[in-house]
Amino acid sequence: MKVAAKELTALQRAMLDRKLGRRTMVLATHQAVEHFSQALSHLASLPAHARRGTSQHLEVSVRAFPAPASVGRGSSDSAKMDLAVARELSTICRSLTWLDYYADEERFALDGLIELYAGERSGDVLARVSGLVTLSAVLQMSG
Repeated sequence: MKVAAKELTALQRAMLDRKLGRRTMVLATHQAVEHFSQALSHLASLPAHARRGTSQHLEVSVRAFPAPASVGRGSSDSAKMDLAVARELSTICRSLTWLDYYADEERFALDGLIELYAGERSGDVLARVSGLVTLSAVLQMSG
């Protein structure tokens, strides 16, 4: 499988890891989280250890995504993201939110932030709304 994986693009590798994560989600949560984390690392410069625990890792993970050049709605200067990549990131994060909801609030929040970021950079409305819903759940949980 490693030989065949070398011929795949980063997006295709991410899709493969996401699908493996969904398959193992029912059987082994830890293995599923590992596959989803690996899928995220294919699409962003996200350190593998940044998906684990502590708020320090949350800060490192959020910084892995570059800030837009200018802040504001509809600005043409902001960094754009390919729609296919954004949709894959959104799908990965949506799967991770189900796993992280009960297990880890920080990772749950990070999943929402990544999905919101992908939606904003690509213009994908579903990713943006899903990210906002996740963040509203985080705020609701925190009181």
